[in-house]
Amino acid sequence: MFLTKEYSDISSAMLTGYSVFTTFTVENINNKIYVKAFELHIKRLKDNSEVLFGIIPTRTEIVAQITNFLSQKLYTKQLLRIAIYPKSFSISRPSEISEVQIVVTGREYNSNKTPISLELHEMIRPLAHLKTSALFPSLQTRAISQKNGFDDALFFYENNITEGPAWNILF
Repeated sequence: MFLTKEYSDISSAMLTGYSVFTTFTVENINNKIYVKAFELHIKRLKDNSEVLFGIIPTRTEIVAQITNFLSQKLYTKQLLRIAIYPKSFSISRPSEISEVQIVVTGREYNSNKTPISLELHEMIRPLAHLKTSALFPSLQTRAISQKNGFDDALFFYENNITEGPAWNILF
């Protein structure tokens, strides 16, 4: 398997965890789209992109990609992940980013109304103020919790609950 230049650029940044993202649920009820805290998600993307890349995508650019994805009408209720990554990326020159791209992915979302079991782990993410795709430590901890019979992990640091592997306690 090989990747074309276009996908090679994506994979270079994404595989190193050098991208920012946000995730939210979208519900289509009678052809009306509902999203909780949409503007907070847009702000997170713009703010995190500025910190990591020095580039702020416009709200219009982000919304256009989301709208394009949603026009496929894949599911009535879905979980969207919007990622921003450098268009051209070199692991040896991460300071040389001149343009970013926005990728939207989604999957069907079935809300689980039943409580889930959580295993506590003492952990703090590096650069915890940024939501990056560098999730290896978090996902490894989730895997450990699941192998121990729990549904997921819950992180704490200095006696404070902080977050889950890829989700917030409060937004």
